[in-house]
Amino acid sequence: MHVLVFVRFPRPEGWDAETLYAKYKETTVLYTDIDGLLRKDYHYNPETDIGGGMYLWDDEQKARAFHQGPWMERLLANYGSEPEIDWLQIPMTTDGINHSVAVHL
Repeated sequence: MHVLVFVRFPRPEGWDAETLYAKYKETTVLYTDIDGLLRKDYHYNPETDIGGGMYLWDDEQKARAFHQGPWMERLLANYGSEPEIDWLQIPMTTDGINHSVAVHL
């Protein structure tokens, strides 16, 4: 089953949204060739000053292995705070671009 890892952290003190987006852009190259990672989206809510990422994985075991060790160390170094992480099972996907439905059970 696919897994969505929803990561949230406060915008680092002293950073505006443009600084946060620049850091996001800098890190995009780190996610282009990771086994099992189907997609990563970056997010930011200016009303709450919460940013982070949404990682869609083809396998929970691969996701959990990735989101430990070096990834967590890099996140702490880049953004300066412990993230909140939710692990969500994705049993089905409706794709509005390709007009398709996929079942991941």
